[in-house]
Amino acid sequence: MQHQDFKLDGAAILDSQHDNQRVMVYNFNVPVERAQDLATFETIRQQVDADFPQTSRAMVIVPLYFQISAVYTLMNRETNEERLWQGSFNPRARDLSQVSVFRLYDSETFAAYALHQCEINRALNKLDSRTTGQESVWTLGQILSFIVSVQATIRNNHSLFNNHPELLAHRNGAARRQRRMPRQRAVFRMYFD
Repeated sequence: MQHQDFKLDGAAILDSQHDNQRVMVYNFNVPVERAQDLATFETIRQQVDADFPQTSRAMVIVPLYFQISAVYTLMNRETNEERLWQGSFNPRARDLSQVSVFRLYDSETFAAYALHQCEINRALNKLDSRTTGQESVWTLGQILSFIVSVQATIRNNHSLFNNHPELLAHRNGAARRQRRMPRQRAVFRMYFD
């Protein structure tokens, strides 16, 4: 099951208004068992700091922001059916899976902040409080993993693309010949021990 892996899924999304920049999205999946260990968030911090070093910040258009959300189970009170869920299960309140709102990334405070936000009882209370008083047969079960999403808009000459040149790949020429839109994003995956 993917929610059990400590991994990074990275994507570079082509900015439709500016060919010379990409919106970078890093989604770190943190299994719930690892979310109670500061070293887990130090690993994330080290990866972000390595890929977005201070020396390359001039190539950053929109600075690094991060948000923490959760993958969790829902239980049907009437049938005892269990579902794996990520994101909102209430279409009127799409922020239900948020453990924290987007926040400016600060290398010095990130790991301690993330550890605090991912404390199990705190996160469960935060997620559960968002559903209080809502009509639904579904109730919050358990948190399986946390998603730490880090995002920034960077120029195509950012040092990140030296390590991941595949993130600049898109088929503009082929798309024009075939009258299709270019591929809007490129992705990579990395697993941590």
